Amino acid sequence: MNIYLKIIQAYCGIKISLHTHLARHTFANQCLNTKMVSVEATAVAMGCLVSNVRKYAVVSRDLALLSF
Repeated sequence: MNIYLKIIQAYCGIKISLHTHLARHTFANQCLNTKMVSVEATAVAMGCLVSNVRKYAVVSRDLALLSF
């Protein structure tokens, strides 16, 4: 999988290193911060535990305030 990301990176001229770990972080952040998907649903989509999603994602400050 990483080799395909490297090909895309080279073709598009992307300067940062693309890899599956980065893709998982991006997916979790997009689900939680942009699409407002629950942590539980994101965990199911990623095929991992809720505790792992919390490690991958950085929830924006505004959304953290909404949870109280």
